Amino acid sequence: MRGSRRVRRQGGFIISMEAILVITILGIGLFIGLAAVRNALFKYYLARQDTSFVVYDSSSPTRRLLGTAVGFDEHQAPLLAFVDYGVKYPSTAKERNLRALIGVRNDRFTSRQPVFYADANCGGTGEVCIAVETNSGGALVPGVDSEAGPIAQLYAMQDGPVYAVGAGTDGNVATAANLQGALYRSTEVACRGTMQSMWVSTQLYPSSGSLCVPVPGSLDESRLRGAVKVETTSGGSPVNVLQVPTARFYVNMVDSPLQTVPKAPGAEGSS
Repeated sequence: MRGSRRVRRQGGFIISMEAILVITILGIGLFIGLAAVRNALFKYYLARQDTSFVVYDSSSPTRRLLGTAVGFDEHQAPLLAFVDYGVKYPSTAKERNLRALIGVRNDRFTSRQPVFYADANCGGTGEVCIAVETNSGGALVPGVDSEAGPIAQLYAMQDGPVYAVGAGTDGNVATAANLQGALYRSTEVACRGTMQSMWVSTQLYPSSGSLCVPVPGSLDESRLRGAVKVETTSGGSPVNVLQVPTARFYVNMVDSPLQTVPKAPGAEGSS
């Protein structure tokens, strides 16, 4: 009886030693593996930092980070992802956070799409419109589609409105605020009136300091929809988002797809 108990105690001791040996070997290997993964992630992060292109707004004494470029346009201007929060499109749909790509140059913001105006000076006193994607295809402005289109597929994939940069104030005035531009969003309402001018923000060399040019030739107005300015609140008054570029440009402000209200700029470390 005593011998049997001694054997059982000895067996338990042997199993414990084996367990300690296995755990020790696995633990050492695990620590080495975690260290290797940490080093690899750190090197990957540094490599990303070396190749990323960060855009700052230097129009005020305090430099503000607008975001990291997600790409470049045909003129090598960096493209930033703009988040438009809580948009209903169509009006019967639930609120969504939509994205737009905005080019950033030293003197203005740009978009692949132009903004069309019913007046001849891009002044915005009449109807303002943006071209939307249709199934009909064809040239929006015959012969000059390189300037007036095509529509980016980003908005078609979002199944939402089209975003474009138009005149900031008055197309006749060659001021910094006007050249900087204003962001517009297309609506569901069909465009009314005859378009006479368009704001082409992607021009390399603006004629007479203005990006407003006459609409050349005929225009397929069936592809136009009304447009409204995308605005935020500054000092209690509505102002276009491109006139006060803040952390709204960030793409990391949304914790979940259901969050349709932006965080405060300070929460993102925008300074």
